[in-house]
Amino acid sequence: MRFWFAVGFLALTVFAYPANAGFKEGLSAFKKKDYATAMAEWSSLAEEGHALAKYNLAIMYRKGLGVKKDQLLSLKWYQDAADSGLAKAQYSLALFYEKGRGGLPKNATAAVNLYMQAAESGHSYAQYSLASHLEDGRGTERDLVEAMTWYIVTAKTSKGKLRRKSAEARDKLKESLSDDEISMAEDFAREWSRDYLLLRQKRKKE
Repeated sequence: MRFWFAVGFLALTVFAYPANAGFKEGLSAFKKKDYATAMAEWSSLAEEGHALAKYNLAIMYRKGLGVKKDQLLSLKWYQDAADSGLAKAQYSLALFYEKGRGGLPKNATAAVNLYMQAAESGHSYAQYSLASHLEDGRGTERDLVEAMTWYIVTAKTSKGKLRRKSAEARDKLKESLSDDEISMAEDFAREWSRDYLLLRQKRKKE
C-alpha cells in the first residue's frame, strides 16, 4: 500500500487564479463558437502559464475547433496543463498513454502515475481508473486494498453511472478481501476524504 494520502493534494495548491478577464472573454467567445477569439485569448494566457487556458487549447486542437486537428499540439498543451497541476489535464494525458494517442506508445505505467495524481486531487474518473488498474495489476503492482479504497471514495463522491459502477466494483471486490482488509480500506478512504475536505475549506478562505 502506497502512502498516497500523505503526499496528495499538492496539485490543488499549484494553480489558483484570480478572476481573469482574458480567460472569461475567451470562454464567452468559445460558447458563441467564435473560436478564433477564444484561441487568441487563451493562447496568450497559456504562454503566461495559465493551466486552464492550456487545457482548453488542448481540447481545441484535439477536436479541431477553429484550428486543424493536431494531436501533437493537443498532447503538448495537455502535458503543460498537467505539469501545472490541473487534475483534468492529468486525467486526459493519462488517456493519451492508455490508448496510445498523439503518437505516444501505449504505456500503462505512465497512465497509472497520472491517474494517481489526478485521483489525489479529487478527479472521480481518475479515481475509478486508478482503482481498476490497481485491482488488475495493470501498469502497477496489484493492490486490492488500495483498489478498494479508491472504489469506496469514488462511490461516495461521484454521480450517476460512475457512482453505480464504482459501487458495483466495490461490492464485488469485497468478496476477495478479508474483513480486516475491508476495514483498512474504509479507514484509508475516510482519511483521504477528511484531508481533502479540509484542504478545500482552506482554499476557500485564501
